[in-house]
Amino acid sequence: YLNATNYEGGFELSAIEEMLANMEKDFYSWTLAFAPAALGTQDPKLCKEFQSSLLRMNPEEAIPLLRTIFLTDNREVLQKVLVPSTIIQTQKDMVVPLPVAQYLHEKLGGESSVVIIPVDGHTPQLTAPKLLINALEKALEYE
Repeated sequence: YLNATNYEGGFELSAIEEMLANMEKDFYSWTLAFAPAALGTQDPKLCKEFQSSLLRMNPEEAIPLLRTIFLTDNREVLQKVLVPSTIIQTQKDMVVPLPVAQYLHEKLGGESSVVIIPVDGHTPQLTAPKLLINALEKALEYE
């Protein structure tokens, strides 16, 4: 998730540190802001459902987990991934921007393809499940 030389991961370290500090300071308020941003929609019903799922997490467990997720960098192992891969990406994702999908496609050791779903947000399984299912079904077809 961290931006680096020749890699747009989505976040500068200062932004991740600020996000984690906001989570520690007021987890509820963080979920209120993060839900619509991650979903890529202001739909009140979806935002409330997603926020509720975030609030079911214990902040004392969620914050270290998210710290690990956002600060771990496994790019060096991508070339070791030799199985065929389909990278499914939304058209606009504030958590994982489009350049990440292209980077994965270029760096994976095996054959890969990129499928862009015409929806915004990080959670198409919640906001556009039919589009995601269609992309998954196409990716899983065997020749």
